[in-house]
Amino acid sequence: MQQKLIDEQRAGLPSSITTTQWTDLLSNAQRARDVAANELKDIANNGGYSKRIRNPTEEKAISDNELQYFDRQIEAIKNKDVGTMFDLKRRATLLQDNANFSALSDKEIGPWLLKSGVLREHLGPELSSWIAQQTLAKGYLGKYQSYLGDTKMRAGVPDDIRRDGVAKSMTADVIAARQSEKEAKANPRLYDDLIDNVNMITKAEETGKTDVAKEVVKYTFDPTRNGNLIKQFGRDFKDDNGVFHKGQFAYYDVLTQPKVVDSVYKLKDKASWDMMKDWQETSFKTLFGEEVKKLNGIQGDRSMPIKLTWDSDGGQIVPEFGKASTNVEANYINYAQRSIADLNKGLANLKYMKDKEGTDTSAYLMNTLMELGYSPNDKLHGDNLPQRVIEAIAASHKSNRIEDAFKAAKGK
Repeated sequence: MQQKLIDEQRAGLPSSITTTQWTDLLSNAQRARDVAANELKDIANNGGYSKRIRNPTEEKAISDNELQYFDRQIEAIKNKDVGTMFDLKRRATLLQDNANFSALSDKEIGPWLLKSGVLREHLGPELSSWIAQQTLAKGYLGKYQSYLGDTKMRAGVPDDIRRDGVAKSMTADVIAARQSEKEAKANPRLYDDLIDNVNMITKAEETGKTDVAKEVVKYTFDPTRNGNLIKQFGRDFKDDNGVFHKGQFAYYDVLTQPKVVDSVYKLKDKASWDMMKDWQETSFKTLFGEEVKKLNGIQGDRSMPIKLTWDSDGGQIVPEFGKASTNVEANYINYAQRSIADLNKGLANLKYMKDKEGTDTSAYLMNTLMELGYSPNDKLHGDNLPQRVIEAIAASHKSNRIEDAFKAAKGK
C-alpha cells in the first residue's frame, strides 16, 4: 500500500485507496508507534537510564524525539498528505536509484554490470555469484577488474545468445589484454587469471551446468580460435631477483591439468573431448618439439656418461648422469635435467588424458616423441619399452645409422 501511494504521487495521480484502507493505515501506524514507545520505555528502565537521568520531563523529551518520525506519519495519514507520508522511504528509494544509476553509467564497471545482469539468466545464480566473487577477489582496479569479469561471463554463454558481436576465445582475450598495455601497463596477474578461466569447466560441471561447461571448453580449446594460444607467451624464466615468471610451460600445465581433463570427460560429450584432446596434442608438439631435439643432443653426447630409462607405467624419461668432473660438465647436467623435467611434465599430462581412452599409452607417448624427431639409441633402456623401440635399439647395433633403423621400425 505504501508503494502504491508513492507511485501514484510520483505520477501525479489522485489516491485510489478506499476509506477503509486509510483507516487501516492509520491504525497500523499508531500501533507501530505504541510498540516503539514501549521498547524505549523498557530500554530506559532496564538499562538504568531513568535512574541516571532522574528528570521525567527530560526523559520524555528524549522519547518524543525518537518517536517523531511515527508522529509525522500519523499526522500525514490523518490529513491524507501523501507528499510527506513516506518521506524517508522515498528518500531511501531515491538514494538507491542514484547509486544504481551511478554504477551502471560508470565507464569502467558499468558495462560489466549490465552484461552480467543479462547473462545471469543463462549461467544461473550460483555460477554467476561464483564468477563475481572470483573477479572481485583478484583485487584489480578499473578496466582490468571489469574486463576479467566480462571474459568469465562471456566464456560460458553461446555467441548467439550474447549478441555482442564478439566470438569467445581465450586467445582473443589474451591478445586484447596485451594490446591494452599500449595504453596502460596491465597487471601481470591478468594473464594468469585469464588462463585460469579454464577452471570454470570444473565449476560448471560440478554445479550441473553442463551447457555452460561445454561453452567454456569451446572458449578454451576450439582449435579454430585457440590453435596459437600457447604461442602468445614466451618461455618460463626467473629474473635477476630469482622471481619465477610463468610462460608457455606453466600455462600449458594449467590448461591440461588432470582436474580439467576429468571434468571434460564427465561431460560425456564427444565434441568437447575431441576439442580438448586435439588442442592438447597439437600444443604439446608445438611446445615440446624443441625439448625433443635437445633430448637427441643429450643422449648423443658420447663425452658424457648417461643412461636414459623409460618408465612405462609413469610415461616418463628418467635420466641417470655420471658424476661431473668439471664446472662445464656440471652446467651441462643441470641444463639436461631441466630440459628433461620440462618434457616429462608435458608427457605426464598427455598420458593422463590418453589413459582416459584406455589405449596403449606407453606406445602412444613414444610414437609422439618419434614423430617430433626423437631417435632413441642404445642409451635408452627399460623393461617395458614398446616392442618396436626395443627392436629399433637392437637393429642399431647392426646398422651404421640409427635413424635408418628407426625408420624401418616405425614402418612396421
